Amino acid sequence: MLRTRDLHRRLATIELDRGGSVLAAGRRLLGTGASGAHIATVLCSAAEEALAESPALSAELLAAAVDAGHPRLAVAGRRAHALALAGEVGAALQVADDALHGPDRADAVVAAATALAHRGLPGRSAELLGTLDPGRAVLAVPTLVVTGDLDGARAALAAAEAAPGSGTLLQGAALLLGRGMVGTVTGSGAALSRLAQAASMLEPVAASSLLPDTPAALTAVVAGLSGQPGVAESTLRRAIEGRHGGRVAVLRHRLLLAWVLTSRGTLGPPTGLVERVARQEPPPEPRDALLAAALEVALARRRDDAGALARSWARARDALVRQPADLTLIPLLGELSVAAARLGEGCWLDAAFSDVDDVLDRLGRPGLWAAPLAWARLQTAVAADGRADVAGPAATLDALAAASPYAAVLSAAGRCWTAVLAGTPDVDDVVTTGRRMAAVGLGWEAAQLAGRAAATTADRRAAQGLHALARSLGPATATATAAATATAAVPADAPGAAGSDPVGSEVTLTEREQEIGRLILDGRTHKQIGERLFISAKTVEHYVARMRQRLGVATRGELFALLRSTLDPTP
Repeated sequence: MLRTRDLHRRLATIELDRGGSVLAAGRRLLGTGASGAHIATVLCSAAEEALAESPALSAELLAAAVDAGHPRLAVAGRRAHALALAGEVGAALQVADDALHGPDRADAVVAAATALAHRGLPGRSAELLGTLDPGRAVLAVPTLVVTGDLDGARAALAAAEAAPGSGTLLQGAALLLGRGMVGTVTGSGAALSRLAQAASMLEPVAASSLLPDTPAALTAVVAGLSGQPGVAESTLRRAIEGRHGGRVAVLRHRLLLAWVLTSRGTLGPPTGLVERVARQEPPPEPRDALLAAALEVALARRRDDAGALARSWARARDALVRQPADLTLIPLLGELSVAAARLGEGCWLDAAFSDVDDVLDRLGRPGLWAAPLAWARLQTAVAADGRADVAGPAATLDALAAASPYAAVLSAAGRCWTAVLAGTPDVDDVVTTGRRMAAVGLGWEAAQLAGRAAATTADRRAAQGLHALARSLGPATATATAAATATAAVPADAPGAAGSDPVGSEVTLTEREQEIGRLILDGRTHKQIGERLFISAKTVEHYVARMRQRLGVATRGELFALLRSTLDPTP
């Protein structure tokens, strides 16, 4: 054993003196109990090499260096950095706290700020970063922007731009990131481009670079709020592949990508991710926990699963308590507020909406952030069937329509919903707006709009066209919800409702009823018919009940016999 340890020590010293890679030598020294200045130096050098590929190993090597005799505070900041990259947020905070007054302070502050951001304490994160030199303090700019301190963000950005820099990729990316985030408030058309450029610039060193939030994540959030889901998806996929921000950022990137996929109607992979997160031990940090819970709510809504919606909402409500509201939560608040409205628990979100409104007021209510919040409020009013409550958000969206192409789409959608809820939809306007909504990542919402409009129009041909549009714009699960909402909204005396026969005394079946009738003759269940026609089983049940009433039959057997004798069997 002693001879082996001595051999490892000699090999490590040779590699160190040659200036070559010492990672393999450092690995071999772990657990040997070797000590001394040379050994500690080898372990520290090995830790630097390991940081990008295995931050957990890097932290272990630095701990071994301390055991070998290296001063603890001299590497505490680097060790906290490695622990944070490895996703060991609690351990990173503990080690960083010990190093905040040591020689390795800068690394400790960045590690602590990143950990605090994940813990749901963005204010404290920005405060810590503000104590560093301008080149590193600029990392606080995104947090300052989303929490409403535009003056502080501009001051930090100006100081960093004026300071003599080292010209590192991280510093360059941080400057672009800061300019982009400030641009989302000032209305700069280059804001999203700068964020995406920051993510690209950081790529070569992204796996070992620690930030409170990554350029990729912020690009995805802003792209989503700008109606550019394709930019969000491609940026997140590159970040996941390149391990941007280390292990601590992986879950956030995956959840944001799942959010983009869900908004586009792809529910399978996001569902699998949510299920894995629910079983994760230890559970995710508060910021990721809220994002996961909101994603679970979104999936339950799109599957029209009332039980899952109630369960996921309860988890989201608990997670919301631990995460202060900032502008990046606007998409989540929109999803959660609709669920809360359906469950009659909207009061739980009052404080969060109030906090976000305060932030927007301090920033002058910039359109990029204010329009999606108004859209969230409009969707909440629709879910609660509050016709009067739609007017305010719709007016806000109209006032913000010129802010961006995405805001213009939201404004048009607001006008359509106002007309639909008033019972006076313009079919052509709904079709045009629905397609515009789908193009900016709101396909499921467009399907709901088309479905509800179909229920309120007196023109049967137009209604059929709107139902077809709903099926084409959203996934099956999305149009099921739209159709269920639409049929539930038809008043008893509306054209086409049960008991109403606009043709006169001759009872005829609509094309959709004939389609359902043929599937009944095929022996299919309500659920199977719904899956075939992209509507819910409950909607099929509604159609069948209406058919029985209009045809004057009392039982399913009588309906089956009448359909068999009257329907053309050709699909």
